[in-house]
Amino acid sequence: MTYNKHLTDRMQQRGIKQSTIEYVLYFGTVFHKAGALYYFLRDCDLPKNDRNNPDLAKLAGTTVVVSAIDHSVITVWKDRQNGLKSIKRKSKYNNEEREPVLQGKDIGWAV
Repeated sequence: MTYNKHLTDRMQQRGIKQSTIEYVLYFGTVFHKAGALYYFLRDCDLPKNDRNNPDLAKLAGTTVVVSAIDHSVITVWKDRQNGLKSIKRKSKYNNEEREPVLQGKDIGWAV
């Protein structure tokens, strides 16, 4: 598992340890969205003997985002109340307000 600077910065800012990431990757539920794998640790994902441990029970709600291409960890956060809802929610998309995407030939690149 590779760690990039963004991930290490977020881990430090949010107080999340490497062992927490490994725990979520092992026990969490996987959701596929936008070319990434979202590992979300729900209360029901915790093993029964870990539910009574307050240090492990507080890990519920942690999300680890992993690249689907090279399986590197991208970022991590914790949101116990709305974490799963924000993962499952479909992003808003409006074709009419979207700006056109410039191609290489449109900005003078040789294609």
